[in-house]
Amino acid sequence: MSAHVEVDRDAIRLLVSLPGWDALRHRAGLIRERPPACDDALAQLERAGLVDDGGLSAGLARVVGVTGAALADLRLVRAQRETRAWIDAESVVALVPRHGELFELAAVERRFAVDLVGRLVELGPRPESPRSTLRLGTGELALAIANGAGPVGGGIGLGKVRDHWRLDITALDGRRRDDRCLEVVDSAAGWWELEPEQGVVAVRPTTEASLRGRIERRLADAAPAALG
Repeated sequence: MSAHVEVDRDAIRLLVSLPGWDALRHRAGLIRERPPACDDALAQLERAGLVDDGGLSAGLARVVGVTGAALADLRLVRAQRETRAWIDAESVVALVPRHGELFELAAVERRFAVDLVGRLVELGPRPESPRSTLRLGTGELALAIANGAGPVGGGIGLGKVRDHWRLDITALDGRRRDDRCLEVVDSAAGWWELEPEQGVVAVRPTTEASLRGRIERRLADAAPAALG
């Protein structure tokens, strides 16, 4: 796989392939072994003005450096594609899947971490009509999601499924944390949180506010924000 780096100056964004990302981290001193196609990627960065005197520009070096000193690792799987992010006390740096094999390098302040996740999963208001918790076998749930759901669980339906995602936030400091994943279905009937429960999956109705709070608490537990 060749390295690719693409700079969209109109949108102020950097698109990289995974080999291109490895080249960035190598030049920042975070990967010791020189990755394949490293020269190719660095040449593209140099043409874009993001390499100074053989090293990364100061701004890009700060962004890439977060990955080497992260307090937590975030992985978001949605539509069979994975966003990966690194979080320290002040910043979040993410590789967000875009077209083909390219990822957008995104960086935000730590206080906007929940907003970043919210944008990626389109977290927003949904219907809050009365709903009951469903308890489904894993195969039944997977089939319902794959088929766009419909009536399940005694006639109470998920509704038409818009999205299904899984968020893992893991602390990297070696201390024991609550690093259970947050798995969610977004449907026409509203938000649902999925939790394993004695051989079945509990599909619990939830809300945007509740999900936002859950994400923030897990972020705070794994990677506390800097004070001030």
